[in-house]
Amino acid sequence: MAQKGKNNRTILTRYLLISFAILIFAALITVKLFKNTIIDAPNWNERAKKDMLVSRPVFPERGDILAVDGSTLASNKTVVSMWIDYRSPGFSKDSLYKYIEPLTDSMTLLFPHRTKEGWREVLTHQLDIPVRADRSRILIARDVDYDVYERMMKFPFLKIKSTNKTGLTTENRRKRTHPYGMMASRSIGSVGMMNDSCREIHGKSGLECALDTFLFGQMGVARKRSFNRTMKFVADTPAVDGYTIKTTIDITMQDIVENELENVLQEVGAEWGVAILMEVKTGEIRAISNLEQSPSGRYIEALNRAVMGYEPGSVMKPISMLLALENGLCSNLDQPYQIGSQFAYAGGKPITDSHTYGTLTLRQIIAKSSNIGMTKVVCNPNHKFHQHPELFREALEEIGFFEKFNLGIAGERIPNVPRTKSRVALSRQCYGYSTEIPPVYTLAMYNAIANGGVFVKPRLVSELSNADTTIVIPQTNIRDRICSVENAAKLRDMLRAVVLEGTGRRLQDKRVSIAGKTGTSYTVDRATRQYDKTRKRLAFCGFFPYEDPKYSCMVLTYHPTRERTGAAAVSGDVLKNIAIKMYARGMLDNETDFSSEGPKGKAKVLRSTDSENYKNITALTGVNCKDKNVAQLAETDGKVPDVIGMGLREAIMVLERNGYNVSVSGSGFITRQNPVGGTPLKRGSTVVLSPA
Repeated sequence: MAQKGKNNRTILTRYLLISFAILIFAALITVKLFKNTIIDAPNWNERAKKDMLVSRPVFPERGDILAVDGSTLASNKTVVSMWIDYRSPGFSKDSLYKYIEPLTDSMTLLFPHRTKEGWREVLTHQLDIPVRADRSRILIARDVDYDVYERMMKFPFLKIKSTNKTGLTTENRRKRTHPYGMMASRSIGSVGMMNDSCREIHGKSGLECALDTFLFGQMGVARKRSFNRTMKFVADTPAVDGYTIKTTIDITMQDIVENELENVLQEVGAEWGVAILMEVKTGEIRAISNLEQSPSGRYIEALNRAVMGYEPGSVMKPISMLLALENGLCSNLDQPYQIGSQFAYAGGKPITDSHTYGTLTLRQIIAKSSNIGMTKVVCNPNHKFHQHPELFREALEEIGFFEKFNLGIAGERIPNVPRTKSRVALSRQCYGYSTEIPPVYTLAMYNAIANGGVFVKPRLVSELSNADTTIVIPQTNIRDRICSVENAAKLRDMLRAVVLEGTGRRLQDKRVSIAGKTGTSYTVDRATRQYDKTRKRLAFCGFFPYEDPKYSCMVLTYHPTRERTGAAAVSGDVLKNIAIKMYARGMLDNETDFSSEGPKGKAKVLRSTDSENYKNITALTGVNCKDKNVAQLAETDGKVPDVIGMGLREAIMVLERNGYNVSVSGSGFITRQNPVGGTPLKRGSTVVLSPA
């Protein structure tokens, strides 16, 4: 009994101690609670207010850039980067080794830039390193599309639900993409962060930069808000997404222009080239391409030279002739002018031509591109330009030549024609020297000539829209008329004579009648400040079809090094090839097929997917998609070329070189053609292609 009483006292003592401890603990809690809620309440309230004031930016969704038909030229998409982190708690080395064979098979199929052994090395080379804090994670995919990510999550090992076991970590981000690759990329432009301290993504060049205010949208603000036991950021001011911008670019025309410019640049080995295609009546730019030779020899989109100033050379002469006609310096196209071998004007260095002419009519001065003839017309001693040379520039001002187009392309410049009282300077300006004119301005003037004197404003943007608003940018005129209808007709006559009997004779074609003007200028050597006549800029500006102009086009190329080096043979050939391809595809309001047995109407031609893998296409279609030699298939003696297995672009080029029209449905590599290769078929007939 004594022992039992002793045990009870011990238990009671323990209960008392525990109870006392609980009371002390409760008292401390009560004191702390009183201190926090009563004594320190002002401090805690102040801290809560500060937390509630914490904010962070909410970034808007950048607007898309579209082609004229609504096709996407630039857009945003979610991309995913994926890592395997061996330091992850619970990482299963055994599971990785268990699934390494099927995992490497899957990775090789999806990412064939590495072999199966290469992927095994990437995935396992760190497994034998002792686990330590500095053992890094490995990147297995960077910026892949979300559908690729979902496919990878079904791979062996990666599909294990426990991310601790796989060590898999992912990071999503929004990326600016161009579905059509390099197409018109310099005009579309690029984006990037402003600097390290500013995480906003803004336009850096092209339309992305010039229209950044519209594309970027408006930033929102998120602030901290209390939710029971936690605080979360909630949008206080919602972000406003950017406008979607619809351009005037036509995808098919852009493809034609880029291909034909690149083909000629490759043939002649030029350093760079620019081509612009514009609709005559509306001034809408349907295609614009700027290509430059990279160190590897490939041509890539580079500086947007369409809006940069260059000495135009003889393409300035029709503009000077327009001023001469409008100001009464001349009128009769058959009026003769004595030319001779040289002409000394106003004490300056004698002016010469590339050929010696005795007498040329006003029409022939443009057709033969006579510097002497042009000077005698503009600098006639009996008229005002000779007496007051500064009036030449004022005449250009009156017709709107120096008004900014505001195309939306960053870096756009206006023409530079110095105001001068020097007669010698005037004599040089009138045939394209001592001036700097962006190609798009030269094109706009020729477009006005083709348009009966109506000077429409070139435009590259037609519409801006968001969820609430649509802003249509209307067609406008710089001047309702820069010359009379009669003088515009005379100028078109002169430009047609360039192709029929002048410096552009090689550009004659029975399918499309072209009118335009050649121009050659030279680079100024920075050291000597003299013209370097070994480095030429070659220009051709014109319009087609001559009888009813629908499109105007300007091509400027620099420093061809082989084959041919004349303005018509280089830049003129680009324009001619563009016109023929557009004719072949029914883009000039013509039938695409004049044969009785072939289908009528316009052929739908889509851009080829150059990035597709020959091996994969062969496996999918059963067609041997080897890279056929296009040059060997250029002439087939009246038989349809075999284009099975070729890319769409190359197939169209081969067929059109042989005089056939092309009808296409789909894109990719050619798996079927009708008629089949080797079938006798007269030129002008249609070949139907079925790509994969």
